[in-house]
Amino acid sequence: MCDLNYTNTQYNANINDLFASPKEQNIISEYSKLSIKEILKYMELEMFKYNKKVDFKVKKIKYFTDDMGNPMVYVEYLPFGSAVFSLENFTSLLLSLKATESKIEKLAKNKKYSFNLFTGEFFEIDKDFEFKKNNPFL
Repeated sequence: MCDLNYTNTQYNANINDLFASPKEQNIISEYSKLSIKEILKYMELEMFKYNKKVDFKVKKIKYFTDDMGNPMVYVEYLPFGSAVFSLENFTSLLLSLKATESKIEKLAKNKKYSFNLFTGEFFEIDKDFEFKKNNPFL
């Protein structure tokens, strides 16, 4: 049904190319005891549960922190779709099951960004937001 073998998929010749930068790949790795291949597999299976007829593959991953400092990733998929994952507990938020446009490719590689979950758009920031330990909303 789904080909989750990254050594010979038609989409992913090199896992490192899936990340916006090597630095971001290292940051993402720090949040999980899973290997990068296992994280990618999990992200693909999350999309698969919404549409079992499509073999979703991760196209690109962008690390960001939300305005409360929570570490997150925005994931774009082939052939379509996008989602956001929390790196604290890998909770997913499906943004679009039909999106084909790449938001990550439009971002400058030398700038920092966060992502607005309400508008579905990236915005530039000077530095990553810091996690607020005494968050009154938690």
